[in-house]
Amino acid sequence: MSDERTSPSSEELLSPEMAHVLFADIVGYSRLASDEQPRLLVQLRQALRGSAEFNRGRENNSLICISTGDGMALVFLGNDVGAPLRAALEIVAALRVSASFGLRIGLHSGTVFRVPDINGRENVAGAGINFAQRVMDCGDAGHILMSQVHASFLREFESLRPHLHDLGEVEVKHGMKLGLVNYCDGTAGNRAIPQKLDGTSADKAPKARPAPLSCAGKRVAILYKRSAEPDVALLQLLETELTQRGCEVFIDRHLRVGLNWAREIERTLRQADAVIPLLSTASVASEMLTYEIEIADEAAQ
Repeated sequence: MSDERTSPSSEELLSPEMAHVLFADIVGYSRLASDEQPRLLVQLRQALRGSAEFNRGRENNSLICISTGDGMALVFLGNDVGAPLRAALEIVAALRVSASFGLRIGLHSGTVFRVPDINGRENVAGAGINFAQRVMDCGDAGHILMSQVHASFLREFESLRPHLHDLGEVEVKHGMKLGLVNYCDGTAGNRAIPQKLDGTSADKAPKARPAPLSCAGKRVAILYKRSAEPDVALLQLLETELTQRGCEVFIDRHLRVGLNWAREIERTLRQADAVIPLLSTASVASEMLTYEIEIADEAAQ
């Protein structure tokens, strides 16, 4: 993702720079089949390369891109604090059209040091990027979380204030307390409280309650008829609840009908641990939904 550049001198290595960092990874990546992982990474990188903010940063030499194995880090150097959020929104919008995986994103502003990686390519180290990763680690699929530091800059923009929701503090690695803010504008972001913060905020005493049932690692496919109600409303509720409990949820939102669609649907349903069809007066006559249910039934047999 990053081009090879001239390595900085030893003096430059000691010079801290202000950076605004976007850290992202694919949720559930380690549980994917080994031949599935590279396919999803290609989707993520295609979405990244289509981002205007990414290309602008590359053109003016203010962006350092780092591959993290299951995701990426974008380090925007300079004074444009809004660049990571704009890039995040562009990436999320692109993935909404074509991707079949969940992405979580963390944003932070802090100091970094330019260092060459083992191949001599430009890289960064320091608290700025470490904090961004810890912010991201607190999120679930769909979350765009940010540190209070980063949010304090964005609150200067009136248009963004309604979409910034305080989550309080959470204890992260080495006992450090981290204040978090959740970005959700109704289209991008996940409005739900992250699992790591649900009932465990440092400013609130945890309440004794039974742990929610977990389906971590289970693959669940939800079948529905597009634009049918109340199916779509129920779909959104199920997707949120199942994702919060660790499920990998498949919903046929973006696949185009055709031979590839049929193959992808059949492959997904045969690999699923559970299939949930949503049936209502508006959807029972759908031939496409009937076909999907027949495949699921054959797989169950």
